[in-house]
Amino acid sequence: MNDQLKKLEHKFQNYFENDSASIELLKQAEGELKIKFPYDFHYIAKFYSGGLIGLHSLFSFVRQGNEYNIVDKTLFYRRSNFGLPNKYLALEETESSFIVMETKTTSEEKTPIIYCSIPDAYNLAAEKKLEYKHRIFPSFADFFEYLLTEEEKERGLIPDNT
Repeated sequence: MNDQLKKLEHKFQNYFENDSASIELLKQAEGELKIKFPYDFHYIAKFYSGGLIGLHSLFSFVRQGNEYNIVDKTLFYRRSNFGLPNKYLALEETESSFIVMETKTTSEEKTPIIYCSIPDAYNLAAEKKLEYKHRIFPSFADFFEYLLTEEEKERGLIPDNT
Protein backbone atom coordinates (compact mmCIF):
# COMPACT_ATOMS: atom_id res chain seq x y z
CA MET A 1 0.00 0.00 0.00
CA ASN A 2 2.88 2.40 0.65
CA ASP A 3 3.78 2.48 -3.06
CA GLN A 4 0.18 3.29 -3.94
CA LEU A 5 0.09 6.08 -1.34
CA LYS A 6 3.35 7.59 -2.55
CA LYS A 7 2.07 7.55 -6.13
CA LEU A 8 -1.16 9.24 -5.02
CA GLU A 9 0.79 11.91 -3.15
CA HIS A 10 2.98 12.61 -6.18
CA LYS A 11 -0.03 12.72 -8.50
CA PHE A 12 -1.88 15.06 -6.13
CA GLN A 13 1.10 17.41 -6.00
CA ASN A 14 1.00 17.71 -9.79
CA TYR A 15 -2.36 19.48 -9.52
CA PHE A 16 -2.64 20.96 -6.03
CA GLU A 17 -0.60 22.52 -3.27
CA ASN A 18 -0.26 20.54 -0.07
CA ASP A 19 -3.02 21.30 2.41
CA SER A 20 -2.40 19.07 5.38
CA ALA A 21 -4.43 18.22 8.43
CA SER A 22 -2.24 18.05 11.52
CA ILE A 23 -1.84 14.85 13.50
CA GLU A 24 -3.41 16.67 16.44
CA LEU A 25 -6.46 17.59 14.35
CA LEU A 26 -6.85 13.98 13.19
CA LYS A 27 -6.52 12.64 16.74
CA GLN A 28 -9.05 15.21 17.97
CA ALA A 29 -11.49 14.17 15.22
CA GLU A 30 -11.03 10.49 16.08
CA GLY A 31 -11.69 11.29 19.73
CA GLU A 32 -14.82 13.35 19.06
CA LEU A 33 -16.22 10.74 16.70
CA LYS A 34 -14.99 7.73 18.69
CA ILE A 35 -13.59 6.06 15.58
CA LYS A 36 -10.18 5.13 14.15
CA PHE A 37 -9.14 6.51 10.79
CA PRO A 38 -7.29 4.01 8.61
CA TYR A 39 -3.61 4.33 7.86
CA ASP A 40 -4.22 5.47 4.25
CA PHE A 41 -6.58 8.21 5.46
CA HIS A 42 -3.90 9.48 7.87
CA TYR A 43 -1.28 9.34 5.13
CA ILE A 44 -3.39 11.25 2.59
CA ALA A 45 -4.37 13.83 5.23
CA LYS A 46 -0.67 14.81 5.33
CA PHE A 47 -1.21 16.57 1.98
CA TYR A 48 -5.01 16.82 1.52
CA SER A 49 -7.34 18.01 4.26
CA GLY A 50 -10.58 18.11 2.30
CA GLY A 51 -12.20 20.36 -0.27
CA LEU A 52 -12.79 20.26 -4.00
CA ILE A 53 -11.11 17.48 -5.98
CA GLY A 54 -12.39 15.66 -9.06
CA LEU A 55 -15.73 17.54 -8.97
CA HIS A 56 -16.29 16.32 -5.41
CA SER A 57 -16.19 18.62 -2.43
CA LEU A 58 -15.26 16.45 0.52
CA PHE A 59 -15.79 17.83 3.99
CA SER A 60 -12.72 19.52 5.36
CA PHE A 61 -11.10 18.93 8.73
CA VAL A 62 -10.82 22.67 9.27
CA ARG A 63 -13.75 24.65 10.62
CA GLN A 64 -14.17 27.73 8.40
CA GLY A 65 -16.94 30.16 9.15
CA ASN A 66 -20.37 28.58 8.81
CA GLU A 67 -19.14 25.66 6.68
CA TYR A 68 -19.46 22.16 8.08
CA ASN A 69 -16.32 20.21 8.66
CA ILE A 70 -16.02 16.44 8.60
CA VAL A 71 -16.62 16.07 12.36
CA ASP A 72 -19.60 18.44 12.51
CA LYS A 73 -21.30 16.85 9.51
CA THR A 74 -20.79 13.30 10.76
CA LEU A 75 -22.17 14.24 14.19
CA PHE A 76 -25.10 16.02 12.51
CA TYR A 77 -26.05 12.84 10.62
CA ARG A 78 -25.62 10.69 13.72
CA ARG A 79 -27.82 12.92 15.90
CA SER A 80 -30.49 13.73 13.31
CA ASN A 81 -33.48 11.60 12.38
CA PHE A 82 -31.23 10.16 9.67
CA GLY A 83 -29.45 8.17 12.41
CA LEU A 84 -26.11 7.45 10.74
CA PRO A 85 -24.50 4.53 12.63
CA ASN A 86 -21.37 5.46 14.60
CA LYS A 87 -19.06 3.37 12.43
CA TYR A 88 -19.49 5.75 9.46
CA LEU A 89 -17.67 8.97 8.65
CA ALA A 90 -19.58 11.38 6.39
CA LEU A 91 -17.28 12.47 3.55
CA GLU A 92 -19.67 14.27 1.17
CA GLU A 93 -23.33 14.91 0.55
CA THR A 94 -25.05 16.32 -2.51
CA GLU A 95 -28.67 16.53 -3.58
CA SER A 96 -28.40 13.10 -5.16
CA SER A 97 -25.58 11.23 -3.41
CA PHE A 98 -23.91 10.49 -0.11
CA ILE A 99 -20.35 9.28 0.47
CA VAL A 100 -19.23 7.65 3.72
CA MET A 101 -16.28 5.71 5.03
CA GLU A 102 -17.08 2.61 7.05
CA THR A 103 -14.48 2.63 9.80
CA LYS A 104 -13.05 -0.44 11.50
CA THR A 105 -11.65 -1.07 14.96
CA THR A 106 -7.98 -0.66 14.04
CA SER A 107 -6.17 1.72 11.71
CA GLU A 108 -4.56 -1.21 9.86
CA GLU A 109 -7.86 -2.54 8.49
CA LYS A 110 -9.07 -1.35 5.11
CA THR A 111 -12.14 0.81 5.42
CA PRO A 112 -14.54 0.73 2.47
CA ILE A 113 -15.86 3.94 0.97
CA ILE A 114 -19.53 3.77 0.03
CA TYR A 115 -20.71 6.17 -2.67
CA CYS A 116 -24.47 5.85 -2.93
CA SER A 117 -27.71 7.53 -3.91
CA ILE A 118 -29.81 9.31 -1.29
CA PRO A 119 -32.37 6.45 -1.12
CA ASP A 120 -29.51 4.05 -0.42
CA ALA A 121 -28.11 6.45 2.17
CA TYR A 122 -31.32 5.83 4.13
CA ASN A 123 -30.85 2.09 3.65
CA LEU A 124 -27.29 2.46 4.91
CA ALA A 125 -28.45 4.37 7.98
CA ALA A 126 -31.06 1.68 8.68
CA GLU A 127 -28.37 -0.98 8.11
CA LYS A 128 -30.36 -2.44 5.23
CA LYS A 129 -29.10 -3.79 1.91
CA LEU A 130 -28.17 -1.16 -0.69
CA GLU A 131 -30.70 -1.40 -3.50
CA TYR A 132 -29.94 1.42 -5.89
CA LYS A 133 -27.01 2.77 -7.85
CA HIS A 134 -23.96 2.65 -5.59
CA ARG A 135 -20.24 2.06 -5.74
CA ILE A 136 -17.99 0.64 -3.05
CA PHE A 137 -14.27 1.34 -3.02
CA PRO A 138 -12.18 -1.15 -0.99
CA SER A 139 -10.19 1.59 0.78
CA PHE A 140 -9.80 5.32 1.12
CA ALA A 141 -6.68 5.12 -1.06
CA ASP A 142 -8.71 3.51 -3.85
CA PHE A 143 -11.37 6.21 -3.52
CA PHE A 144 -8.71 8.95 -3.56
CA GLU A 145 -7.23 7.44 -6.72
CA TYR A 146 -10.70 7.66 -8.28
CA LEU A 147 -10.93 11.34 -7.26
CA LEU A 148 -7.56 12.12 -8.84
CA THR A 149 -8.60 10.35 -12.05
CA GLU A 150 -11.80 12.43 -12.08
CA GLU A 151 -9.64 15.54 -11.61
CA GLU A 152 -7.52 14.54 -14.62
CA LYS A 153 -10.68 14.06 -16.72
CA GLU A 154 -11.97 17.48 -15.63
CA ARG A 155 -8.68 19.09 -16.64
CA GLY A 156 -8.81 17.30 -20.00
CA LEU A 157 -5.62 15.37 -19.30
CA ILE A 158 -7.19 11.97 -19.93
CA PRO A 159 -10.29 11.06 -21.94
CA ASP A 160 -13.60 10.81 -20.15
CA ASN A 161 -15.05 7.55 -21.47
CA THR A 162 -18.03 7.45 -19.12
